[in-house]
Amino acid sequence: MIVVISDTHGEVENIRSILNKLRESNPDLVVHLGDDYDDASFLLAGVIGTLSHVLLDSPLYGDIRPFYPIEENPLYNPSLPIHEFCVLTLPIGALMYLIILMRASIHRASNSRDA
Repeated sequence: MIVVISDTHGEVENIRSILNKLRESNPDLVVHLGDDYDDASFLLAGVIGTLSHVLLDSPLYGDIRPFYPIEENPLYNPSLPIHEFCVLTLPIGALMYLIILMRASIHRASNSRDA
């Protein structure tokens, strides 16, 4: 099944509702014909999250098939320090998140003064 979503206009709750319903039907492909910059950021975040999840889990678990339909997992290498990598990059992610929150707060404050 292929699902095409369009005209979301930044309605985040509607997008979340659609995605939650789609999880139950397990589509082969979801295409978003985004019409708003914020929609594109959600799509990009989903793609990055999916790819990073596969890349971080593939070396740890031999039953993951990152190159489906190929049955083997050529990335399987449990000796790689994946957990240590995640712990070490946590402060970087937390700092980036705080910077984004601060910038959004400053942006909201400047918009409320202008209104």
